[in-house]
Amino acid sequence: MPHTPRRPCRYLPPALRRITRTLVVAGLFLPASLVAQKVDSLVMVNNDVITGEISELTRGKLSYKTGNMGTLSIKWDKVKRLKTPHYYEIEVSSGSKYFGSLAWPAKDYLIVVVLTSADTLEMRDVVSISRIREGFLQRTSGYVDLGFNLTRANNQKEWSLGTQVRGRTPKWAVSLTGDSYFRFQDDTASNTSRNSVLGRADRLFENKWSTGLTLSLEQNEELNLDLRRITGLGVGYSITRANDHILRLLTSLLATKERYSTSSEGTTNLEILFGAEYQAFRRCWPYFERWPRVMEYFSGPP
Repeated sequence: MPHTPRRPCRYLPPALRRITRTLVVAGLFLPASLVAQKVDSLVMVNNDVITGEISELTRGKLSYKTGNMGTLSIKWDKVKRLKTPHYYEIEVSSGSKYFGSLAWPAKDYLIVVVLTSADTLEMRDVVSISRIREGFLQRTSGYVDLGFNLTRANNQKEWSLGTQVRGRTPKWAVSLTGDSYFRFQDDTASNTSRNSVLGRADRLFENKWSTGLTLSLEQNEELNLDLRRITGLGVGYSITRANDHILRLLTSLLATKERYSTSSEGTTNLEILFGAEYQAFRRCWPYFERWPRVMEYFSGPP
């Protein structure tokens, strides 16, 4: 059978072909640390070994990224061993926090945290695992959501923007959230806008205590609100924290200052809030898995 030479790809524009070649060549020279990140090892109770990357442990669920199966949500009591060379924060039910990588333990159902020394923890006492990355950019995550809507009947245009940036260090957790909405129409009286910005910084202590500082700015033309500024300082204490429930006590001091376009004077309020937060979580999927069998039992022949 005669050999037919391959024809070069002609259906791509020249500029796009140049960009594609550049990306391919750049990918060949990427550092191995950026290409192969999933080097963590996990051993299940049935002795299955899964290679991937630990995302986090919260509410009794371990989020584990794999290359072929995507991100797995694994019940914490189904994990027997963990190993990772990356840097994590591990919190136990007493409120103590440990930082370091995870080494293979000598026995099952143990976690060995290695930094300057090695600490061995019982798996059933571990309630949280969080990744602490190196460098500012690696510790920062966020998103931008932009929307546009056009109504041809009255030439009404709507813009919406939502964004959030989060960062985490061993002692601080910070976040900045912003939302904007604009509506324009031929009739300028129907134009309106809403904007809000919320910044929060939480100081995480070695024990069950935490403090937080909040600053919120809000503007709303529909409510004639020129500016609402809320400054808050709060303190929280975790009475109990386990893989199936959380109980926290909270108190905060809020200072609110508002200014409306319908009034020449602004108002200032000072509030003290007390509260309690209780969360209980349980994996309910097995009950839904049994539902078809229950329906088959009742709908079967007499």
